[in-house]
Amino acid sequence: MNMLEYFNSFKKNAFRVEILQSYNVDEEQEAYRYFLLNKKLPEWFWKDWCDIIKQAKTRWAKMQRVHLINFPINPYISFELEVYKNNISAWEEIYYIPTNECSIKIKSDFWIFDDNAVLEMYYDNNGKFLDFKKIENDKNTYIQTKNYLLENKRKIKELF
Repeated sequence: MNMLEYFNSFKKNAFRVEILQSYNVDEEQEAYRYFLLNKKLPEWFWKDWCDIIKQAKTRWAKMQRVHLINFPINPYISFELEVYKNNISAWEEIYYIPTNECSIKIKSDFWIFDDNAVLEMYYDNNGKFLDFKKIENDKNTYIQTKNYLLENKRKIKELF
């Protein structure tokens, strides 16, 4: 299954944890440069992702994410905060936890779909996405991590 198929087929919830402080996503580069110059996002940016969120909403499926954030925040996190405003308006629930307050070790980003399919995300040292792997064993560890993060979350809107 490719990643898009997971987004199109989950029934109840999709959960993401982000641990990196900077991502190097090809599709973001032009928008990130624009943001650094103008302190706002270009209007065309992130529409495809918001469409995925809105499609989930039409089937009453929830999308959530928790980002572990270092303080003070860097320019990339400032960019992500702007992006998150669009995601939230499309119906994604987004939270954060200060990295220094997270009492568990999280080794990588991951997605969980319907508490069933777990996808571990792999990035290089520069934040460039390499691949993902479906985790077949030990899914409960990821679900426990998700539950911990949701119990200790803070509203991302506090940072706007």
